[in-house]
Amino acid sequence: MIRTHIGPVLALLMIALTSTAVATETVCSKSAYKRYNYGQKASLRFDVGRLGPESITNEVKDFAARNGLSYSSVGGHDPYKAPPLETLDQILQDTSIAISLSIKTSNRSTIATATVETFSFSCGPTTKDWQPYWRAFTTFVRTSGYRPVAD
Repeated sequence: MIRTHIGPVLALLMIALTSTAVATETVCSKSAYKRYNYGQKASLRFDVGRLGPESITNEVKDFAARNGLSYSSVGGHDPYKAPPLETLDQILQDTSIAISLSIKTSNRSTIATATVETFSFSCGPTTKDWQPYWRAFTTFVRTSGYRPVAD
């Protein structure tokens, strides 16, 4: 009889799911990516002052609502780490789904990492400018009292 442990399989599945949480992959050619400059535009690491994957979830949801962005999240749990690792990727997207902000937190650090990315399902030019969303987010970080951290 073959014994299978479901734990490692579930851990690998969770890693695969969380690594592709932000919908930035399309079937666009490399030339379209270069021509329209899709991909990550900016990133920011900041200290939220408290541990936990959900340490700033309520504030991020409020920011999303105030800025016309949808909110979704993907959490991860790795029981094989000591202590168990818990992560949360919070994903904010504009109505065109061409701009996404991703905020990553965990129970291992008070440092959160945010990125902004662009992409297009039609493989054409993006219809919105990402910079106003990023300015609003960096203002949110500053006015919330979170401290930016150098890379």
